[in-house]
Amino acid sequence: MPRLPAPAGLRRRFPGPPVRGRIGIRQPVRLLWRPVAADPPRAGGGRGGAGRNEGSAIDVRYHQVPEPVVLELARGRAGPEAVRLLTAAQHSKRKLLLRGLIQVSTPADRVTGAGYALLLAAERADARAVARVLDYPAVGAWLWHTLKSVRAGGPRTPVRHIAAVAAAAALRARVDFTLDIAPGGDLLHLPSLGAVRLPGRTTEPVVVRASGGIARITWADRAIDLPEDLTEPDGVWQPVRRLSLPGDGSGWHPVLDDLHPSRFPALPVKERLTEDAFAAWRRSLGAAWSVLRRDHRERAEEIQAWVRVLVPLAPPRQGWRSASSPELFGCIGWSRMSDPVTLAAALVHETQHVKLSALLDVAALVRDDHTDLYYAPWREDPRPLHGLIQGIYAHLSLTDFWRRRRECRPESLRAHASFARWREDTRRACADALNGAGLHPLGRVFVEEVARTLGEWSAEPVPPEAGALAAEESRLHLTRWRRNHAP
Repeated sequence: MPRLPAPAGLRRRFPGPPVRGRIGIRQPVRLLWRPVAADPPRAGGGRGGAGRNEGSAIDVRYHQVPEPVVLELARGRAGPEAVRLLTAAQHSKRKLLLRGLIQVSTPADRVTGAGYALLLAAERADARAVARVLDYPAVGAWLWHTLKSVRAGGPRTPVRHIAAVAAAAALRARVDFTLDIAPGGDLLHLPSLGAVRLPGRTTEPVVVRASGGIARITWADRAIDLPEDLTEPDGVWQPVRRLSLPGDGSGWHPVLDDLHPSRFPALPVKERLTEDAFAAWRRSLGAAWSVLRRDHRERAEEIQAWVRVLVPLAPPRQGWRSASSPELFGCIGWSRMSDPVTLAAALVHETQHVKLSALLDVAALVRDDHTDLYYAPWREDPRPLHGLIQGIYAHLSLTDFWRRRRECRPESLRAHASFARWREDTRRACADALNGAGLHPLGRVFVEEVARTLGEWSAEPVPPEAGALAAEESRLHLTRWRRNHAP
């Protein structure tokens, strides 16, 4: 398949935030400038074992994923051990980003310094409550984009949002506090909890006082009392809402975030949904979730383990979109789709991206200095190798999804043709990646295992009509791509 040399001046975007190193993320040892319990390292050494910085004055341990878990992930699955290891690494990444933000912002202004001090106090009181806020996807996006901006010489004003993060953590930890916060507008966002509208507020900070988990917000001569139950709307308080799916006993109740300004920075989002619109989104998700729970139980369990926040995206001019992003671990964005099977497939697809992005933070699969561009059978543009690997992994899951749908709906031409197309196109993309020089040894092992899994399905017959349709779609895509990009 076509592969292009990188043009001069190509701007490349790697899938991970700028944490030091590409092999492992340090576990949270004194990351908040006080002793905290480190996530337990994997016993043993060698590739995938627990890494140590032997010459350091302190014992620094690194999150790493054992090769058997990498191989399990490469087969498209992720058991409890993979979830535990990669989720712990993402928590450490948030703490590293937070510490980096504080360091580049030194000396901190009064609002930032007081917010950080409150965050430390909240963690001493209830580390799990703080983790729920730090691990919230929008907080990860805010940390990543703010740190990137400040490092590039941008304004430090967004750093002051740490006070709102600290207030949310302290409320969850039921820590009493008084804190000045500088909202970005007439909304004060408390990430993972909700937002409060501040009518008539000018530019001065507001004061948030909390006692026994109940908060009062004051500015000028005005005051607002937040409800004791922050999951319920009350006047100017707008809570984040959970998508409790009717008739579903799985226990998956993801948050639908239509509030936080960092909920999906890369794409246009829907603003706060009305109650009727929220109910429509819940029905749409419920129909797709029923498909997954009934016909794709293992995939449903994976989504439940990896995804906890959904963001409603504005639709494109035509069709629909779904998306995920490395700085938004645990989050999927999607625009409404009328077909539950399409949404079910999109959730499976994006969950694969969530998994692989987390793995790429602790395992070096692709050489950073490899600049060749590749043909991806699912994209109209040439892709760098890391983008091709993301697409390969997502389409491994889609191939499996349509493979299972063939069993459940043997009369479906769509299922047979989709299975046939993605099985063959993804195998060819694997071959292109393996024929290039951009994979680290572990990356080669990973892609070889993906290819082997796809190869196991190659003998499964498809109806002639479906095979012909799949081949024609692949041919048309490649012809169009060559016309637009081949030298």
